[in-house]
Order: sequence, then C-alpha cells, then structure tokens
Amino acid sequence: MEARKLTLTLTLILDYAFERGINAYDTAEMVILATKVAGCSESMNYLRDHGKKHRVDASNVKESVEKSLNRLNTDYIDLLQIH
Repeated sequence: MEARKLTLTLTLILDYAFERGINAYDTAEMVILATKVAGCSESMNYLRDHGKKHRVDASNVKESVEKSLNRLNTDYIDLLQIH
C-alpha cells in the first residue's frame, strides 16, 4: 500500500476509535498475546529468554524509547510502561 493511502487509512481508523472513547494505544515494539495463555513454544526462543537475560536496564530502555519516539515522529512521551 502506498504511504499516502496508508496514512489516510490509519488516520481514519484512529479518528473512528477516538470518537468512540479510545484514547490510549500500545505502541510497543512487539506485542505477544497468546504466550501468556498457552506458554512459550520452543520455536519462539527468540521472543522469550526464559529469565536468562534482563533487558530492563538503562541502555536498553533508552534505546527503546528513542526508537519509539522516532517511529511515532514525536519528541516526547506521556507514559512509559515496563512490563
């Protein structure tokens, strides 16, 4: 889909949602839904580290925030959730 058409489509979707009371969006790099219910598959080792490695340190958080700001084309965030 060309960028202009995609931008228009996304704008319409966001306007529709906002008009119906949705005012918060998860813009995380990766969202995993099923793993919390079914557990992590062995083929998904790239998603989960089974507690061996912690990514919630200053350098990783800073990098993640900078990437998010760039993706969202903004220079501030209202809320940062670490979970």
